[in-house]
Amino acid sequence: MSRKLFLVLTLVMLLAFSLAPVIAQDDVPRGGTVRISEGQAAPFQRNFNPFAPDPTRWTIFGIFEPLLVFNPVEGGAATPWLATDYAYSDDLLTV
Repeated sequence: MSRKLFLVLTLVMLLAFSLAPVIAQDDVPRGGTVRISEGQAAPFQRNFNPFAPDPTRWTIFGIFEPLLVFNPVEGGAATPWLATDYAYSDDLLTV
């Protein structure tokens, strides 16, 4: 008898815990601004190859410093890093 009771209680608890996330979704705020951290979410990998498919930001901006840094948050606005100024030629083939 105690084995059947244990099985029934286990099933009831599993059902109760599986419904909890569905009920909690009603309290999720909608709209507004989401801020995403650029903090490290995975273990640090020593991949300092700037030609890798996904080089770390330390490679791009820390070791091999660029002439300009492009800010995706501000619509790709260029900020001079090592360069002091830049201008495109009329035919847009040289900078």
